[in-house]
Amino acid sequence: MLRSLSCFFVIFWVSSCHVSSHKMQDEPLLPTSDLFDTAALGRSIDLINKLSLGQTVPDESWNQLFDSKGFQVLEIATGKSRYSYQSMLEFHYSKAKSNERYLIREGKDVIKKAELSHFEYVIANRKACEGIIKNFVDERLYEEADQLARSFIPKGMLSRLNSKPTVFFLVIGQNAYANDLGVVADPFFFETLGREARVAVLAHELHHVYFDTLLPKEFSRSHPFTSLAYNIQKEGIADLIDKPNLLGRAGERTFGEELIKVYRDLFAQGPAVIENINSGYLQYQQDKVAFKPNWAELRPVGGHASGYYMALAIRRAGLLNEWLLELSNPHAIFLYYDKARKKLNDPALAPIHPALLSFYAGAE
Repeated sequence: MLRSLSCFFVIFWVSSCHVSSHKMQDEPLLPTSDLFDTAALGRSIDLINKLSLGQTVPDESWNQLFDSKGFQVLEIATGKSRYSYQSMLEFHYSKAKSNERYLIREGKDVIKKAELSHFEYVIANRKACEGIIKNFVDERLYEEADQLARSFIPKGMLSRLNSKPTVFFLVIGQNAYANDLGVVADPFFFETLGREARVAVLAHELHHVYFDTLLPKEFSRSHPFTSLAYNIQKEGIADLIDKPNLLGRAGERTFGEELIKVYRDLFAQGPAVIENINSGYLQYQQDKVAFKPNWAELRPVGGHASGYYMALAIRRAGLLNEWLLELSNPHAIFLYYDKARKKLNDPALAPIHPALLSFYAGAE
């Protein structure tokens, strides 16, 4: 059944990929399947075509994209507003912004230059999208990624995963996101990756979906340090799946040594972030009412830096499988990192403050 869907998808795509601005507005722009949804992608490419031609895009066209389920997954997963997404596309494709794009292209901000390069890749390759999607819409790739994601979930919890998440395609940049509604991914980004990296990145996002699915119904992120632990554990486990590939030689081949060095430096902030978390928790204890978390210090790089740092220590100490048994307890990463630090007896590993450990152990 999956292969039939995939074959139908690819055959239909070839005749549908060149998105015309003359299509009826209520006509589905691209086909969908159980595993892959392309409605948002078709609408985003249509908007990109219009912007690049200098055409005025009516509110109705934007709203059709914003009403798509793919965009809703992005909106919930990232907090990205409709206005910010519209501004992003207008910046990268509107002729009025060409001078600003030139300044980035000639500047020294490696991350902004990489982002600009990605959106230029999209506009240059949008007419070849049938081949790009054909490469991605391959149930074997999805199955490999799904199996890899599930290998980081205890066997006793697998029966609670009732269905496979849908991947929603959308032009979003060099990234992918997920929540319990599914995964949203930029196929043009995946096209630049080797197959091993594609599998790993998709597995990372699928694991996020499963992680949220397995949380207790009563779980709440209302406490700032529970919210922090949730984010760090979620990214820490998933980063074990894809970061060895993306931050290694494969990442250099895809993104270039300069950009990968920037990300390696960001991920190397783990010890400093733990110090910030310790200090932040002590501030919280002093005045819980007035405390306002500085997320830029407590979870830079979206929680990846501290999460991956702690996860690597846990795995190095041989505690990975034991930690995964506590997958549905987001506090567990701090407790198992502390166990790993003591077991490894490595003075280079940053300590967790006893007061914070006490909180995460449920003693507060």
